[in-house]
Amino acid sequence: MATKISAFEPVPNMPGLFTATKNNLRCTAIVLPRGEVCLFSPVSGLSEAAKASLAEIGKVAFLFAPNGYHNGGLVEYAAAYPDAALVAPPVIHERLQGRTGLTFEGLEALRAELPEGIV
Repeated sequence: MATKISAFEPVPNMPGLFTATKNNLRCTAIVLPRGEVCLFSPVSGLSEAAKASLAEIGKVAFLFAPNGYHNGGLVEYAAAYPDAALVAPPVIHERLQGRTGLTFEGLEALRAELPEGIV
């Protein structure tokens, strides 16, 4: 059986930040001011434990691909969270679309929702 990502756990001394891991890979969940969640670099192997822990944290509103290489989990997360906006820097949209078949938005919508201090 393929390895799955762990449940999301709080990051000590960092309110509103949670992480889940799969081997040496990490996905970070950021709680946005309105209570929604942004997943930074979704890691493939989305588990039931990860989904259950995310449901407790908040509604997944954004899936953020920070670069053209960390995209292995985007297709499965987009299927699991179809209402979430897929965001990435515009310079990598073409590469990501070619690898995933998904359509991405720029960073403006996410930037407007981030907590103070996270840019």
